[in-house]
Amino acid sequence: MKTFKWFIAGIFLLLPLLQGCKAEKPELPVINLNAPVLSGVLEDGIIVLNWAPVTDAISYRVEIKDAEASEYKTIGTVSYSPFNVPEIETLVGHTYDLRVKAINGDSESDWSNVVSLEVIRLLPLPVIRCEADFTSINVEWSAVEGASSYSVEHKVSVASDWTVDYTGNETSFRISELESGVSYDVRVGAVADGFSMTYSDVVTMSTAEAPSTFISSGEQLATWLAGISVETTEVAALANDIDMQGITITPASGFAGTLEGQGHAIKNLTSSVPLFAQNSGTIKALVLDESCSFTAESNVFGPLVGRSIGGAYKNVVNKASVTYSATADVDVEIVLGGLVGLVEGARFENCSNEGNISFNAPGCVHKNASLGGLAGLVNNNEGGSSVFFACVNSGKVSLNAKYGDPVNDFSGTGTNNAIGINLGGIVGTSSLSNENNVSFEQCVNETGAVISLYHSDIVPLPTKTDGSSGPVSVAGILGFGQGRFNQCSNLGLIKAVSLAEGDPSEAEMKKKNYLLKVGGIAGMPWDDLAIESCTNSGNIEVEYYGLYDNDDKWRAAVGGICAQGAYNSTGTYVQGCTVDGNITVSGKGTVGVGGVIGVIGKQVNNTVTANCHITVNGRKGDVGGLVGYVVGGAANYTIKGCSCAATIFADSDWGPYDKTWYYSIGGLMGRWSGANGEGSNASMTGGCVFSGSISSIYQTRVGIIVGAVRGNKKVVFGESNNPIRVSGKFSRKDVEELTINSENLETYQCGYIQEENTTTMHVVCE
Repeated sequence: MKTFKWFIAGIFLLLPLLQGCKAEKPELPVINLNAPVLSGVLEDGIIVLNWAPVTDAISYRVEIKDAEASEYKTIGTVSYSPFNVPEIETLVGHTYDLRVKAINGDSESDWSNVVSLEVIRLLPLPVIRCEADFTSINVEWSAVEGASSYSVEHKVSVASDWTVDYTGNETSFRISELESGVSYDVRVGAVADGFSMTYSDVVTMSTAEAPSTFISSGEQLATWLAGISVETTEVAALANDIDMQGITITPASGFAGTLEGQGHAIKNLTSSVPLFAQNSGTIKALVLDESCSFTAESNVFGPLVGRSIGGAYKNVVNKASVTYSATADVDVEIVLGGLVGLVEGARFENCSNEGNISFNAPGCVHKNASLGGLAGLVNNNEGGSSVFFACVNSGKVSLNAKYGDPVNDFSGTGTNNAIGINLGGIVGTSSLSNENNVSFEQCVNETGAVISLYHSDIVPLPTKTDGSSGPVSVAGILGFGQGRFNQCSNLGLIKAVSLAEGDPSEAEMKKKNYLLKVGGIAGMPWDDLAIESCTNSGNIEVEYYGLYDNDDKWRAAVGGICAQGAYNSTGTYVQGCTVDGNITVSGKGTVGVGGVIGVIGKQVNNTVTANCHITVNGRKGDVGGLVGYVVGGAANYTIKGCSCAATIFADSDWGPYDKTWYYSIGGLMGRWSGANGEGSNASMTGGCVFSGSISSIYQTRVGIIVGAVRGNKKVVFGESNNPIRVSGKFSRKDVEELTINSENLETYQCGYIQEENTTTMHVVCE
């Protein structure tokens, strides 16, 4: 009974609690959330959304839909902004609508404003160049990595709608059937799967006014040439290809107007005179066909123009052969060019030569000569600066004669300069004026475009060792002179042969005043040469008979990029260039040979690759992976950030002769020869690398870095905090081949140091 009473009492005690459980929950307060204000951008193909924080919001829901669809889908609930929309698995080029709402528990804001964005991925922009004539515009553009096709479009400049002219994967197109004297806008688009169209910058071009003269036959061309002069400023055009079969021309005495070739060719012309004796006008889009041939009757000759005083040449092509022949000694200056003979200030753009340019006088003595694939001699004293832009030589340039001493004071062309004997793939000799320069931009001497000089019987020259009689220079772009080079390339063989009869005695050889300069890009400078971002992939082959007495200064020079810098100027330099063609030198002469520069000149960030083999076998000289010979009195000399991985072999053809120092051979520098006294020094700063192999059978002055250091100047190689790094194979007289390591590096880093010289070497083994 007692237990029951306690049970009843417990129920009464729990009753209030049970009644409380049945009571309704209190209502939470309503939170009013403002709708976010949404913005969005497309960055590198990714949609980035931004909104300002909403008061009392804890999170945000993001939704997206295709603009053509009706329903949104949620792609994220986040607590922050900005928000990167995850990659969308659909076609690039679709437009998407996006919105956001703020959330706090059960409270939600209205949807934000809708942001619409097109999802695109863009290729790099094509870079285009345009050239207009009367009724057409020629468009060229750079290839875009990843592009599968291109679109060429144009419109009249005042119009808004574009016309598509071409779709395909070529990188050039000619827009035709335009109106004369009208301004047009041109653009090129690039596209690939997964990318939207990328357009180049718009180029505005005006077609030329309609010509006053149309030339449609060989007879009309001959009549027109004979009737114009330096006073003629009209605009003329070829209406079609011109057949000159059986027609003789009288060259125009001068021209100051515009000749529009419109891409047409002059064919079947056999001539001993050029089309224009003199030109100061503009010649465009003209072709001298391979069916033409020119045999020069004058000593200054180009098949298109003999002498250009100013003037411009655009998209002009020569495919014809140009020859000067002689069966007796030649005592006049010979100037031959594939387009123009003598240039006194002119601009050449996208011009090319495919014909062979040759001076043939076998067994005959000659003096000054200058041969070039485009121009023989550029002398800017009168006409201002000259420019060769994107010009190409793919024809052979050759000279074959018995060498004679070039004179100093020859003035047969009015140049008043001793031009020496020079051959170049683009220009033979350039800029004998210090005021007006010559520049070469993106010029190429092509594979198969052999530049070759052959001289026989050089022994009878007078006794001179001062080099005063003029250079003999052979190179892929410019033989001899002054100039600036940027992004030029030589792909062809450069070959120079100078022979003495039999095996001349030492006394006879010391009479040689014949100093050969051979380079992949340039030969010898008149004053300064600035060479940047150039490449030599062509082989260089030299057989040289010349001076080998004890004169340290006057010597032949062979370099993968440049034969020689200027002795009395610090303005010659080579920067950012690459050499991977072979260099082979033989004969009985004194030669400085370098992978980049043969003799003196500054170097920065150049590379001689492992594809390059430097092989030298002569009487005397200096050979280096970067430079052969450096003389002290030429002001400070610096090599910085350069590397050589070449295979280098050099030796004297005397064999085991007692003078085993006749060659100085170094992985980076052959010899530094500083004059005694205060003033000059040489330095090879940090960042330089040698990783190839170097060897000689009979020579002792062989070093993995430098062959020999002469004079009492201070010479520094490397830097304490940035030393020269070396590796590779090494051998010399009495040292069998070994691998360079940290234990033998100090022994073999330099072949010879003059006792009184102060030399510091910072070198480590990789």
